[in-house]
Amino acid sequence: MVAWIAQTCLAFVVLGIGVSVWLGRQAFLFRRVRLEKTPEALANRAREIFSKAGYSGPFADSAFGLSPNGSCLQYVREHDRAASRWDRLPASAIQFWNRQSPRLLKRRFFFAYWLTAGVTSYDPPVAISGESGIGLIGLALVLSLAVYAFHTSLGGRL
Repeated sequence: MVAWIAQTCLAFVVLGIGVSVWLGRQAFLFRRVRLEKTPEALANRAREIFSKAGYSGPFADSAFGLSPNGSCLQYVREHDRAASRWDRLPASAIQFWNRQSPRLLKRRFFFAYWLTAGVTSYDPPVAISGESGIGLIGLALVLSLAVYAFHTSLGGRL
């Protein structure tokens, strides 16, 4: 009797994994949008932009990744009512981010908003002078560019 229950549970687990894989192909934004370049090529482009902006300082660590562009997705949601609207998303539906730091980037929060592994565009929070970040859509459109410099001349008082 116990073996029958165990086999049924195993069958449901295997079926669940299969359904997850099938749905994952349909649901993941990154599978629906064709990127112009690989994330590695975009990271090189981000470094070029930092260098042209005059910031190419020594970095101990860097991280990059892709995230949904909420503004673009909201626009599609509000202005396109076709059932196939998610099948023809523009490349701008995904944005690339890159962070650089003079120290190692260590994730601070274990359970984050998207339950992602590793460093994200917002975790760890910016904490030291010399950290920088950039957000890109495609190879040319810079969403954001920030280099953080904290002044310590107040002796820690604000």
